[in-house]
Amino acid sequence: MHAAQRQDAILQLLRRYGSVRVTALAERFKVAQLTIRRDIALLHERGDLVRVHGGAVLPRPGDDAPAGAAEPAAPRPGKQRAIGMLVPAATLYFHELIRGAQAAAAAHHVRLVVGVSRHDQQEDLIQAERLLDAGAEGLLLTPSAAAPVPAWAPTLPVPVVFVERRQPVDVDLIEYVASDHELGAVQALRHLAELGHRKIAVITQTTPTSALIHRGYQMVADAIGLDKDVPRVDMFSMDGLDDVLEEALSAGVTAVLAHSDDVAIAVQQRLLSRGLAVPDDVALVAYDDVFAALADIPITAVSPPRRAIARTGVEMLLRRMRAGDGPIKRHVHLMPTLRVRTSTMGERAPLPAPEREEA
Repeated sequence: MHAAQRQDAILQLLRRYGSVRVTALAERFKVAQLTIRRDIALLHERGDLVRVHGGAVLPRPGDDAPAGAAEPAAPRPGKQRAIGMLVPAATLYFHELIRGAQAAAAAHHVRLVVGVSRHDQQEDLIQAERLLDAGAEGLLLTPSAAAPVPAWAPTLPVPVVFVERRQPVDVDLIEYVASDHELGAVQALRHLAELGHRKIAVITQTTPTSALIHRGYQMVADAIGLDKDVPRVDMFSMDGLDDVLEEALSAGVTAVLAHSDDVAIAVQQRLLSRGLAVPDDVALVAYDDVFAALADIPITAVSPPRRAIARTGVEMLLRRMRAGDGPIKRHVHLMPTLRVRTSTMGERAPLPAPEREEA
């Protein structure tokens, strides 16, 4: 059955019964629930029906919703509007994003519903559909993979904003807000260079962020005169860390930029176990700043603006929900903060750490 035939059949069922449910229609037509939601969204835009939570109803006499309107259906009287947030893991990093989104949503009297996909790309879609079933009228998406855009994302029947997932410039249909991780790496490297370090190793564990950190190194290495004959490694696991560190020390490295905090703390422990002093023998900067300050020797860290990212994402999403899918799209990058601690400055000349961002 073609889409047009299916949509005509949906309208026939709607006229017969007065209302329809997404789950029942998907089962009847043997298609995905997302396909039915797209059908309902199109029929809603044409003014043939009114989209409601979980399904659709016939327009009431006097309803004058214009064809082509892209706003979600109005909430039922007394019912709080909701937005959904998909994250790939329940780690501390994403916990901070969720807390920021929750505070921003509450400030706008909107309910936040969260789904976790456990770094499973198939589960991404399942969780997105569950968020829609829970009544979400817009989605904040952090898919498991950084790119490309999941094929199903642009077809969702509600507004979407990506969070901490940058997209290629030619994907002009997708709005996103993300940390400027290249600039975060530049901040860390400049700080170390100002302290006199030129042999700086970069040790990361493979994530969507790690590639951007290495790109930041490439951007700034020539400008500040870094020695490029040092290890710059992106590891799939921590198993090879001892070998990487041995190579770095053999190359005369005097500083390390490590992503994430757990990698940085492991580097610090291995340096101390070798009898090396931090920062006198090897200075250390972490990238993430979730718990870098709690290390035995507090670690200087680049801190992405997690709560500000989430707050901005909520505001972008609510704007789209109010205004519809207008011609102006936003790609927003927010700057991380470098928090200087003992692992680069020691006890001799500590610098005050900036105040932490409040939600």
